[in-house]
Amino acid sequence: FDERKKVLSLESENEMLLNLADEKIVCAADSEKSKQSEIDSYKEQCEKYRDRVIELERKIVTMESALESTGKIASSLEWEKNSSSAKLDDLKKENKALESKLRESAQSLESSESQVSSLKAK
Repeated sequence: FDERKKVLSLESENEMLLNLADEKIVCAADSEKSKQSEIDSYKEQCEKYRDRVIELERKIVTMESALESTGKIASSLEWEKNSSSAKLDDLKKENKALESKLRESAQSLESSESQVSSLKAK
């Protein structure tokens, strides 16, 4: 009878330990699933950040290219402005020289007309 009691007690204890082990396995599996879900969430977040970084890098390259192009255009326009300004200065000098010659010619013409008038008068 005592031995039977011990066997029942051991069987009961064994069953209890098996139940605890099953619960721990279930908890561990749930914990593993939870951790895997968390890892998957982090991976998804990392992918989104990676895509965003790639998108921003593309925008930076595009902006740098546009900025470089704008810089070249600005340099070209600056050169054209300086060239046009130099041409304008040359034209102003030529205009002043022509105006001076025109005044001289007008004075010479007046003098010639005056001489012709005085010759006609004689």
